[in-house]
Amino acid sequence: MADIDFCVQFRPLRWISIYARFGLASGTQLSQITGPITSYPVYVLEQELFIEKFRRASVRDESNRTTPALPLDIKVSFLGKSKAGKVQYELYAAIEDTLALVYRVQGNTRFNSYTGKEDTSSNGASYGLPIPI
Repeated sequence: MADIDFCVQFRPLRWISIYARFGLASGTQLSQITGPITSYPVYVLEQELFIEKFRRASVRDESNRTTPALPLDIKVSFLGKSKAGKVQYELYAAIEDTLALVYRVQGNTRFNSYTGKEDTSSNGASYGLPIPI
C-alpha cells in the first residue's frame, strides 16, 4: 500500500507563513488466522508448576490491514531579519498529528497467549503516538 501527502503553504502577511500537511497512510499489515486456537502445557521453573498457554496459526496477509492513518501537521512561522538585513530568522510553532485526539486507527489487536483471546485494550502494539506533539 502507499502513502499520500497533501501539502499547502500560505502567507497571509510577508512575515507570517502557515504550512499544513495532510497524509493518508495505508493501515498496518495484520496477520490472517489460519487455524484454531490450541492449548499446551508450560512448566514454570521458578514456581514449580504447570500453566496452560495458547497459540494459533497465522500468516501475514497483504490485504488484511487496520484502518488508514490520517496525520495532519500544522506549522505557523514568523519570519524576519536583522536591521542590517544580513541575518534571517524563523520562529515557529507546530503541532503534529492533530487528528489523533478525534480519529483512532481501528483493528489493532493482539492475541493473548495466556488467555487464548484477542486483546483490544491498550496493550496491543500501536505504532502511532496517540497525542499531538
